[in-house]
Amino acid sequence: MPGKPGVVLVLPERESADVQSLSRGVQERALTVGIEVVKTFRARRGDVAGEAWTRPVQFLAPGDAHQLYRRLNRERLLVIAFTSVFVRRDPSRDPAVRKEALTIATFVEHKAHFELVRGKSSIAPTFHRFAASLDEAFCEGENDPRCLPLHVFTTDRLWPELRNETGRRSFRTRYGPARERSDDRGRRWTRADRGAFHGREALIIAGFELAAGMHWDVFGGRGRASRLTTENEVWKLGRRGYVNVYPDARVHVTPGRSVARRVWTEAAASKSGR
Repeated sequence: MPGKPGVVLVLPERESADVQSLSRGVQERALTVGIEVVKTFRARRGDVAGEAWTRPVQFLAPGDAHQLYRRLNRERLLVIAFTSVFVRRDPSRDPAVRKEALTIATFVEHKAHFELVRGKSSIAPTFHRFAASLDEAFCEGENDPRCLPLHVFTTDRLWPELRNETGRRSFRTRYGPARERSDDRGRRWTRADRGAFHGREALIIAGFELAAGMHWDVFGGRGRASRLTTENEVWKLGRRGYVNVYPDARVHVTPGRSVARRVWTEAAASKSGR
């Protein structure tokens, strides 16, 4: 079965005694069932704008969100959080606004099994549900919209119903066939021909192994310059510009062939004090 199973913990900035106890309980259970805790992330409180937030709000840092999303496309992960944590869809936006942020549950949806653990009695059922999910592949191939990095492919709402065929059919009706989709900002996501796949690594979507190098050529919206945001970068696409986007949200530019440039990274923002 493709994808090594593992557990990822997402901890709050400050752990209460209860959270510390729950975290220990999860790690002990993982050891008992023989599943490795492969990574632990710690959220941080962030500035927010608007009235839609319940303060305080905790976010994964862009770099941590990037690490997590890469792992989602290579391993069969159980992601466990102990409180509400968010990921910025536009990492350059500070303070964050609610419509540009996703819960961890939505960020990993369709690519990992997520559980919010609030009490010790839920730890064992959490691992039972994860074990049951390992017997299935929750992806039907490269035409399946669950392959998309849905935090990069702009939609005006969330799509939990992609779990069923009716939901996937609704997605196709709204955004077009898998070969050539258009997101809600008018950007064209053209799946590359197999002969044009770049890279030797075969990514894994919820138990299904894709062909190595599978990606989309993403063009700016409706003949105008366009901004494309990932969990840790911001790109500017010229009117004729395009980038290659992979299922793990990696962005690649072919030198000399694409009118596109990266305009924001976490490292550059830290150096500039922004």
